[in-house]
Amino acid sequence: MNVFEKIQERLTLIEVIEDYTPVISRGGYYVARCPFHNEKTPSFTINNDKGVYYCFGCMASGNMFSFVGNIENIGKKEALEKLATKAGVTLDNKTIDELDKGLQLLETVANLYQKALQFYQNSENYVSNYINKRKITSHIQSQFKIGYAPNADFLINFLQKNNINLDLAVEIGVVNYREGKYKDKFVDRIMIPVLNESGKVVGFTGRVLPNDTSDRPKYLNSPESKYFNKSRILYGLNIAKTPIQQAKQCILVEGNMDVIAAHQYGVNYTIATQGTATTKDHIDRIKRLNCDLILAFDNDNAGRTSEQKIAKMAYDNDINVFKLIIDEKYKDIDEYLNHEQWQPTIVPYIEHHIKTNPEILSKEIYTQKQAIVKALLLTKQSNPITKAQTLNIINELTHLDIETLKQLQSQEVIPEAKPLPPVKLDPIKVAFYQLLALDSKNPRLPIVYEAIKHIIDNGERSFQDFLNQEEISWAIETVKKNYESNGITSVMPGSDMNLIHNIKRAYGKDPKIIELLNKLDLHTAQ
Repeated sequence: MNVFEKIQERLTLIEVIEDYTPVISRGGYYVARCPFHNEKTPSFTINNDKGVYYCFGCMASGNMFSFVGNIENIGKKEALEKLATKAGVTLDNKTIDELDKGLQLLETVANLYQKALQFYQNSENYVSNYINKRKITSHIQSQFKIGYAPNADFLINFLQKNNINLDLAVEIGVVNYREGKYKDKFVDRIMIPVLNESGKVVGFTGRVLPNDTSDRPKYLNSPESKYFNKSRILYGLNIAKTPIQQAKQCILVEGNMDVIAAHQYGVNYTIATQGTATTKDHIDRIKRLNCDLILAFDNDNAGRTSEQKIAKMAYDNDINVFKLIIDEKYKDIDEYLNHEQWQPTIVPYIEHHIKTNPEILSKEIYTQKQAIVKALLLTKQSNPITKAQTLNIINELTHLDIETLKQLQSQEVIPEAKPLPPVKLDPIKVAFYQLLALDSKNPRLPIVYEAIKHIIDNGERSFQDFLNQEEISWAIETVKKNYESNGITSVMPGSDMNLIHNIKRAYGKDPKIIELLNKLDLHTAQ
């Protein structure tokens, strides 16, 4: 019987899970509120006989070892040690050795890369120039174990010279094996070791230097392994954990170099995801830090899109979310800190999102409604205070009453603005269809219709091509369906006048149009 079986013989999965969340018995099975995501109704099911769990809400699954590893955000070795202690099982040296060998080699490789960087810094070259330009001090280099991977076969030669197993080097992700040959994975790159919360090296990120003109990727990460799981690791947390707990704040940035820059300038409660999209595991770990989340991604569309997705996940887990305002002239927090003193402007994320979104004030009803519902859905699963703040901010900007906004807040999906007829339409034609569909008894319509007919008859197309009865019927049906699916039962006030103004603006010098517009004015006065 191996050590894993011994632990499972002495502990049940229920006993392990109950340390983190209450378990309820329901006949032949057990349920709990999932500890990995926020839920009201238990969807986390436990099969105690088989020793496995599965959540129907977030699809988390596994056994007691993966459960402890995920919920504590620790590696397999640490999870094994924790459960062995709980079960009263002594881990034999062989088991520890097997788990330690890979971690020890990762540490050895990190030390080797550090020494290589120190060697190159003894003279002026493109490596030392880069480090000096980035103002990376020796303290920061030591704290983050920053190094340099020189020419090809640098690591292979070291491993062979010291009789180190090359297959283990492949397993930990620092050597590639292709076509019967071992090759260094990282060549001519600044090496940034990835450390877990215990401070152990579990992987690497390699960054090319500015002089590199090849098409190699700028950043290269270690592959996924039993040591390195990028969907769970928060880079810099081993250093930032205590400052985060003291500040009650956590700044989340895009990459390793952003974290290093922030710590360099004393903003030591900064962390990053590891070259991947932010996952539920990341959010769960931040939740357990019991702090506010401050987003500081790059000043580009990709950065803003990522921030919005992260904000939604954080709000869903009842985390307070803020936005660090970085002047648009700087592309990221690294560049900002290199030019400015740390005097941060931090605002609630939802306030920033709403006030910087021009679509919230769009005069196009579909566009505005989509933007409003998107904003409301961001905080829909958050606490009552955040939801109320969202309503008030939108109310102040748009002057839409709170009750109307609450109705929109209850929607489950974002309304889609579908195109009208599947033909190329000009604004006058689209506006006419919209008005005709929802306000067919409008007294201005016959005159508008006559105006449009005159415009077309005096143009290059025939009126029949522009507006035939078959298309009108189809358009009215389509418009109504689109409007009804978005909860719109009448046209916006003044829609008919907007259409008239469009005609006047484009064709106001035409005598016939002037005559027709005068009729409209007379009719309006009646």
